[in-house]
Amino acid sequence: MAPQASQAFPDSTALLLTVPEVAKILRRSKARIYEMVHMKELPAIRDGKSILIPADAPEAWIKLKRRQNGW
Repeated sequence: MAPQASQAFPDSTALLLTVPEVAKILRRSKARIYEMVHMKELPAIRDGKSILIPADAPEAWIKLKRRQNGW
């Protein structure tokens, strides 16, 4: 039997992430991720009722915040 992948981090080949996946990655609430999408802090693709976030967006957000905080 193959070992299970971590539930905290999605498959590394995924191009799009769900809001709950991004919330786990950034250690923020789902409500905060929805707010970040609404405020255009994170890019998102809407497909019907689904909101999908590009897999590289969390890392880009972290890099932006690091620059803004002078790291």
